[in-house]
Amino acid sequence: TTFLPLLGGGEMGAAGSVQADGLEVHHARAMRKDETHSAPSKSGFVVETIKLGAGFVEQVGNAATVVGKVAQRGVKQVDAVIRKSHVRSFTPQQIAKVRALYGEADKREDGALDRQELRHALHELTGRWLTVSEMDTFWDEVDEDRSGFISFEEFLVTAGPILYPPTAYRLLQDAANQAEELREFGKRSVEDAAYLAADPIVDLVIVRVEDMLVQNLCDIDMPSAIYAAVQRAIELGVQDLRTEVKELAKNNIRKKIKVSEPVVYSNCFVRCVYTVRSYLLYALFPYDRSMWVQIRNPFYVVLKLISIYPPPIQPLFFILQFLLMDKRDEYQLVRFILLFKTSQFVSIGILNTFIGASYYYRADGEPVYFPISILSIALFLAQVVVVWLAFLLLPVSKEKGSYDQHNLDEDLIGVCCGFKRYRGRGGRLPQLFIYDLFCFLLIAAMSLAAYATDGTAKSISLFGDLELVGADPAELQDADRRFAEQLYWCRTLYGVLALPFMLFLFPLAGDLLTHSLPTAYDEWGRTLPKFDAKQLAAVARTRHRQAEVEKSERHLAGVSLFCAPCYHTRNGMRKRKPEPESPERV
Repeated sequence: TTFLPLLGGGEMGAAGSVQADGLEVHHARAMRKDETHSAPSKSGFVVETIKLGAGFVEQVGNAATVVGKVAQRGVKQVDAVIRKSHVRSFTPQQIAKVRALYGEADKREDGALDRQELRHALHELTGRWLTVSEMDTFWDEVDEDRSGFISFEEFLVTAGPILYPPTAYRLLQDAANQAEELREFGKRSVEDAAYLAADPIVDLVIVRVEDMLVQNLCDIDMPSAIYAAVQRAIELGVQDLRTEVKELAKNNIRKKIKVSEPVVYSNCFVRCVYTVRSYLLYALFPYDRSMWVQIRNPFYVVLKLISIYPPPIQPLFFILQFLLMDKRDEYQLVRFILLFKTSQFVSIGILNTFIGASYYYRADGEPVYFPISILSIALFLAQVVVVWLAFLLLPVSKEKGSYDQHNLDEDLIGVCCGFKRYRGRGGRLPQLFIYDLFCFLLIAAMSLAAYATDGTAKSISLFGDLELVGADPAELQDADRRFAEQLYWCRTLYGVLALPFMLFLFPLAGDLLTHSLPTAYDEWGRTLPKFDAKQLAAVARTRHRQAEVEKSERHLAGVSLFCAPCYHTRNGMRKRKPEPESPERV
């Protein structure tokens, strides 16, 4: 039928040419008619062929779907037959145990199980919390009489094989366990091979990237000094990129979720101290919580407000963080240094500049008094010393953010005073320690020069606010006022000089320049690798499932959300150990 229009068009063209008897007009008209018939017929042939192919594929897909449904229905029927035949072989003791489980699942004590009660019973048996769609499918299979409730006979067919699986199920489970072990062995073998091949593969790729950058950025017509500077910058950047890519590749290959286990303390005093420490650190830097989960914690919000409160609260809280944190971890030291230096640039440098300018503007030509105090200077110096200690601890810190804890000594360069010293800890950050020390010495020299400008004795308030100590700013001498002003601007200048540390806050720049893997704290204050987005999503799903289980338990018990603590206490007290089975009880 596809070729009929094409053949018909040819016959019509031939007939037209005969009847015309040499008339070219009629012949040309017939030829045009023949062409108009021929062109659509060819396109129609292609379209019909495509339609036939699509229909064949659709029929094959429908057949496969039907076969799959039939096979699935057959498997379910065979499974139901196996379950029912296996239940008939139960002993009275086994049936009594299933009946006891049925009685525990019947929270409402009405002699039957509804959807919620069956859901909890399956959760107790298998440890899995079924979703709504899974529960609907399972309910349709279990509720054979469509009564809307599960009787003991239906529950026995469902839960009996779970408690006492048939021999065929045990054989299948053993085969599945062996297959899982084989898969894990193959996975470990592939991981080991990938771990060994990571270094040469990364080196090969980075070398090509370096050659490409040199060809595109280094022009032979450049001045020699500029050419050397660009080439040196490319070498340093590529070196940092190579180190970072190697660390990330090896860490992702060995990535596994570590399970935190409780810590046992020696005495009550040590436990109280470490409990407070772990609670503060876990609230501020949890390893298994995202930022949105932290915001819902009121204690976290309070701690963050304290951390930005004006002096002397903020410096004291900052020093407390240093005393509590893990000072043997590389990432925690790097985070602490960058947190102080960036906040120093913003608050002490930029913000104090605008505040000082506002003092001059409001004075309107009158003498200006800057509220600087001995206490604020002492706290500021204490913060600087604490940051320097963090710099000095970097070479002896460990890379606890790595999942591969077996090759931590590959960067070992020696032992000093009983501490192992490692190469490359902190990346480029330790090089800024010399810069920061030079800036501080320069500012200290400027402060001493300001103090020794004239020979008059100078004094400043202990707290900065003269009204608190009963003094009048108008009674201050010009030398005291100038000395406070010079100290204020020296500290502000030191804050502005922390600008190079802001480079580490740019996306990817901090990772490339520090080479430190993120860490955080668990519930017991131990340092663990921080979860990535995929791991946080898995933890969130588990947390939501647990919240749903608790909500369902409260609903079954008839307890509101406000009585949840009392319910958990009462529920924990009501839990009893299973009574030993005896022939009389059976």
